[in-house]
Amino acid sequence: MKKVLFLLVLNLVSLKLAISQCAMCKASAETSLESGASDAAGINTGVLYVLAITFGMLGFMGYLLYKGNKATRSVD
Repeated sequence: MKKVLFLLVLNLVSLKLAISQCAMCKASAETSLESGASDAAGINTGVLYVLAITFGMLGFMGYLLYKGNKATRSVD
């Protein structure tokens, strides 16, 4: 229970930093689009890579938890 509470507090503390980073990336992308550069496409591709890697890791961790829980239930 202490771990969950610690992770929740840590997440809430880092949320403000994450929101400010999003605003900075958005401003950078808008500026580059106005000047005619194609940097915004690179930012979008980077976001998609981060998204895919994150969901892949979460899926793999969920699978490991499922298999571990299934193995402990069959022993009982």
